[in-house]
Amino acid sequence: MKHIFSLFAAAAAALLLAACASEPEVISTLNTPVPGAEQDFGYTRVTTPELSRNYVQRIQEKTQQAEREGKDIKFVMVGDSITHFWENAGKSVMDAEFAQYHPLDLGFAGDRTQNCLYVIEKTDIFSKIDPKLVMLLIGVNNFGWNQGGPIATAEGIRLCVKAIQEKAPNAKILLLGIFPAGNTPNDQNRPKIAATNEIIKGFADNKTVFYEDLGPKFLTPTGILERDIMADFLHPTAKGYQIWADAIRPYVEKYCK
Repeated sequence: MKHIFSLFAAAAAALLLAACASEPEVISTLNTPVPGAEQDFGYTRVTTPELSRNYVQRIQEKTQQAEREGKDIKFVMVGDSITHFWENAGKSVMDAEFAQYHPLDLGFAGDRTQNCLYVIEKTDIFSKIDPKLVMLLIGVNNFGWNQGGPIATAEGIRLCVKAIQEKAPNAKILLLGIFPAGNTPNDQNRPKIAATNEIIKGFADNKTVFYEDLGPKFLTPTGILERDIMADFLHPTAKGYQIWADAIRPYVEKYCK
């Protein structure tokens, strides 16, 4: 009987090892600078951008919200105008889906990765909160403002993720692939977006940093971006924000309890 039990235990152990072997550990490249970033046109490590009056006012408003709501803020959104406009076209969706988590919208219209770094590192907003989940979507403006390439843009995104880890050590990070831009797959930015997303997906470890590419959810099967999803082929409509909310809801519900 003991012999049979030993054989059973050995078989069980072998099955367990086989199961573990079938799920290889995710190797994150987050701690490794993207090779060639400094040579890629448009690269900037961290700048102190020239801030407009509206930009400064928004920083003040968000700092005040952080002071007022403090640790009630479970969910933070970081990004550019696509994130900023959760408070406009996406407001009804945000209120319906995420109000209970006291979301803090740190989207700033026009932001590139270096501006985003400024908001994370140089303001004291994160010192006033302890979020459970931080969502990051940034990078498309690097292609336009800086005429930057995928390598430099990916490096900027990597630095943003690292900065969030430092400023919000207790948070999970949901890193989103850059959303599609332009009406058709032939838009000049589509290849840059795809190449950047191919790099940044490697920053995830599926433990503290998670990556999701929501792009296909916004497109038709032939890669067309329709106006009822993004009216200007860049910024979501209310319908587009609902698609976004539906896609991230599992993360918000799991980590913002």
